[in-house]
Amino acid sequence: MMHINFPPEIENYIKSKVASGFYGNASEVIRDAIRRMQSEEERLNAWKAAIAKGEHQLDCGNGIPYRVSAEVCAKWDTL
Repeated sequence: MMHINFPPEIENYIKSKVASGFYGNASEVIRDAIRRMQSEEERLNAWKAAIAKGEHQLDCGNGIPYRVSAEVCAKWDTL
């Protein structure tokens, strides 16, 4: 079993989450935070893999030229 020490501001944040009733105890807050970090890491890794795939395709000459239409340019000018 791990024992973790938090700075007071993080400990107070965890306590506020439990006090809100959304979590039953501090362990649930920490577990949820870790699950969210893992999910974010997986999402980021998927993005990195997609970017690497696209870069490889471009390196192999499989890119498609992209031009912004006049309609899109005009819309941006109004923003």
